[in-house]
Amino acid sequence: KGEHMEFYQLKTTRKGTKPPIWRRCLIPADTNFGKMAEMLQDILEYQSTDLYEIEFFQKKVRISNLTAQGADTAKGNYEYLEAKDTKTSELLDTEAWFTFRVKEADLPEYRADIEKKVEDAEIKTADGVKKASAPIILKETKSPNDDFWSKESEEINTLLNKKYDGEFTVKTDYTQSQLEKAIEDGKFTFHNVGTDVRVLSDI
Repeated sequence: KGEHMEFYQLKTTRKGTKPPIWRRCLIPADTNFGKMAEMLQDILEYQSTDLYEIEFFQKKVRISNLTAQGADTAKGNYEYLEAKDTKTSELLDTEAWFTFRVKEADLPEYRADIEKKVEDAEIKTADGVKKASAPIILKETKSPNDDFWSKESEEINTLLNKKYDGEFTVKTDYTQSQLEKAIEDGKFTFHNVGTDVRVLSDI
């Protein structure tokens, strides 16, 4: 992993809602659709399931956990891809939006607009501004007694940070002697100072 971390900024709007109910979020870019689906289920408050589908209507592509669903990939005019084998960048870099659904009765579908790709996203936390290192909800609009979203976004962000932070972080667990050698060699190395990750020259 390099020293920079990229995210996709998505605006996920519940289909059929007026006024629209939505959450804007950041999803780490360096991942596959299986992992992204897991993150979206947490952000959109679905129960964790393998019965999800990500549909790119314009491209006529549907991405899901084919192994778990045993989908008939021969029917219709869609191409079917296995989520865990498909990198998000293969489609999110070129497409404008996709539909995210869980194939169970009475659950809402979402339209996810791919707003932009962000490098080194800075987020405000209780400890001040820091770089995002896990998926996060930036903003939301929901109804007061929402049928599907019962949690506040801050609560979900805490969960997301606990669950995913570390999967995408840089290596920092060096010994003191390794750090000293790196200083001698003039290497660009990350290390921990308390809860901060710093570049070696900061010591």
